Amino acid sequence: MIARAFLLIVLAVTLFSGPDLVRAQETSRPFSKIVADWNRTLDNAERYVDEPVHFEERNREYRTQLGKIRTAAQAAAEVALAEIAQQQKLLDALGEAPKGGAPPEGPAIAEQRAKYEENIVFYRARVAQAEVALARAGTLSAVLSDLSRAELLTDLVRVNPVPFAPRTIAKAIPDLFRVAEALLKTPVYWWASLSSDMRSSMLFLRLPLFLVVAFLVGWGIRYLTVKYLGRRPEIEEPTYARRLVGAIAEGVSRGIFPAAVLSVVLVRMTSDDALITGPFATMLASLCQALILFVLAWALPRAALAPDLPSWRLTVLTPEGARSLSQRITILAAIVSTNMFFDGAMEALALGQQFGQEAEALYRFFFHTTIAAGLLAMLQPRLWRIDAEAARKRGEEDDANTDLPSSRSRFWAAIHGLFALFAVAAFVASAIGYGQLGGYLIQSLIITGLIGGGLYLLRGLLRETVAVVLRSALISQKLAVQYRTRRLAKFWLRALLDIVIFISAVFMIAPAWGVASEDLSLWASQLFQGFTVGNVTISLLDFFIALFIFVAVIVLTRAGQRGLTERILPETQIDTGLQHSLSAGFGYIGFVIAAMLAVSAIGLDLTNIALIAGALSVGIGFGLQNIVNNFVSGLTLLVERPIKVGDWVVVGD
Repeated sequence: MIARAFLLIVLAVTLFSGPDLVRAQETSRPFSKIVADWNRTLDNAERYVDEPVHFEERNREYRTQLGKIRTAAQAAAEVALAEIAQQQKLLDALGEAPKGGAPPEGPAIAEQRAKYEENIVFYRARVAQAEVALARAGTLSAVLSDLSRAELLTDLVRVNPVPFAPRTIAKAIPDLFRVAEALLKTPVYWWASLSSDMRSSMLFLRLPLFLVVAFLVGWGIRYLTVKYLGRRPEIEEPTYARRLVGAIAEGVSRGIFPAAVLSVVLVRMTSDDALITGPFATMLASLCQALILFVLAWALPRAALAPDLPSWRLTVLTPEGARSLSQRITILAAIVSTNMFFDGAMEALALGQQFGQEAEALYRFFFHTTIAAGLLAMLQPRLWRIDAEAARKRGEEDDANTDLPSSRSRFWAAIHGLFALFAVAAFVASAIGYGQLGGYLIQSLIITGLIGGGLYLLRGLLRETVAVVLRSALISQKLAVQYRTRRLAKFWLRALLDIVIFISAVFMIAPAWGVASEDLSLWASQLFQGFTVGNVTISLLDFFIALFIFVAVIVLTRAGQRGLTERILPETQIDTGLQHSLSAGFGYIGFVIAAMLAVSAIGLDLTNIALIAGALSVGIGFGLQNIVNNFVSGLTLLVERPIKVGDWVVVGD
């Protein structure tokens, strides 16, 4: 609510000021020009949709533009509606206009009334324009999404020749040799295109010199990083935080820094003033991309698995499983990187035109089969067995990653089963001629695995951070937060963290399976900004804000009660029973205030709530008579205090 209000204020000041100010000072971006830009983009999108041929890149580009229009139009409508409400309040403050034979109102009042009515009409026009843009943009986005899905489905069901048929192999082998020959001749053609002066130029020393300097710098950084932050075999039982720091140090020194160096080389290869140009530079750029993927896929899993140092492992897999898994990930990374290099090189050099359908089917089948076999090899249950003794020890030390993957976990068993199912489906699809479908499944599985693994490690880091912060002296000693409160806060913070990680995973993984990120953003925007059911608008964002306000006020109320009970009231001469009554009354008042603020944040009409409460009061009087009676009796005891704290109440004996 606060963030939305701030956005509305900024937009109101910068773009949607009152009509008097707008008409006098709209010099930079008048609203009429903004609407004209919206309509121009919407008209272009409608013409593109009516065209017979569509391309995924243009579909994505138009969806992005339509998403920007929806965001701007929604903000414009909210600002205009807020201004209409403000102008209506001012108009209501003037009272009703004189009727019939009533004496006319003063000129100043009449002028103000006309001004407010004019402003309301002005902003209603803006609301109408924004709503029209929203409707058109939503319709076009849905159509473009349908076109993209149809295009994807058409591509996936395209049938190629059966790859292992003798006729296919006979036609594919010559094409594959021609493509390999073209790749090998690319650097030769590039060298032959250089003049003798360029061949003898010192410019050729730049890249080797850069690589030597990068190697020396990287070796120095790796030495210092591993020395001070890396794993130390002499530490037999490091904490999770220390293991995580060691894994990060290993990952940075072995993977991230070499990948950064290769990224610099890639940028230089694709720059306008690069010495290596033409098809050879494009092929080298594809090689750099493949090497970056291989280096990261080799180094980061080894950093997390620590195959040679079981006590430093982030997970509690068995030593044999960690070593085998690390080796198989390396082999799979090599296969995927090789496939990535050939795909990029052939696409960039237009060598795919020399591919017949038979050669493409055989090429896809080979790589899809090897990648699927690598995925299946990684999913063997014995690789994911946990070390029971290590899990028991670490469970006693910390609970940052107690829900680790194991063959006994139903959730992880389901994940393994799904991955295995899709890997087999990719192999079968490639074998029967659906190479595009097999490639789609393989690529989606790899992206899902990479993102899922990265988010899993990030989750462990953040969960441990929560535990460390709540165990710190600032929280436990200086702020005197009780252990029970800290434990409850840790539970809810970690639960909220899991929700955030899950939502992030959905937004990052869904595009790999054909769900456009623009569609996800639209659905999330509709969910958070609100959807209408009858006459009620439900907004998930407002609900979360209301929940946060309610919990915050309750926490402050409990802190205030504790302060009254332990520090303020004991220093007074007030009777003990009255002290208890004041503390309890303070709690009731705080609860009422929290509930009212939460209801206000959600935006519910208190009049409707009062009507519902009145209708239910009869039922409450009959059905919940005892509960209401006990509650009212408790309030009476607090106020009149016929029985006070310290009195003895004898029942029977």
